[in-house]
Amino acid sequence: MQTVLADLCRQNIIDNGLDDRVTLLEQDIRTLKGKLKASTFDAVVANAPYTRSGAGRQSPRPERLLSRHDVVADIDAWLDLRMFLKNKGRYFLVFPAARLSDLITSLRMHRLEPKRMRLIHPSGGKPASLVLIEAVKTAGIGLEVMPPLVVHDADSRYTEEMRQIYGQ
Repeated sequence: MQTVLADLCRQNIIDNGLDDRVTLLEQDIRTLKGKLKASTFDAVVANAPYTRSGAGRQSPRPERLLSRHDVVADIDAWLDLRMFLKNKGRYFLVFPAARLSDLITSLRMHRLEPKRMRLIHPSGGKPASLVLIEAVKTAGIGLEVMPPLVVHDADSRYTEEMRQIYGQ
């Protein structure tokens, strides 16, 4: 388990006043099938590991390795969580922009249709590093590509939009 990260998530839920609407499940996703009822959730939010197992630099710290590499569960295992979504339920993901085509292919294989997408750029003129995706279970085709989110301005400070997101 990743207790430190779960505690951070739990605190974010409280800080954002969502503790009456959001339930954090701190357990291995591979064990959920027999513990949760299918087709009961309105939404799933996931920050799946970004890197394929064995690729890139691997941290010697187990918690960091687990959160960054799909050594335990690849993107398809994460998308299997769709079984817990109601029909037309929403699945929200953050994923590396460089793996966007893999993600869309996997989403569709799991009957999750990408509906909204926003690319995140570290700064203006730099390629996107992340993508935010909202997919809907058993929905029709149609994707809204939202304006990009640029994190830093030319002076390496947060952009106005990022300051608003962070409540500054």
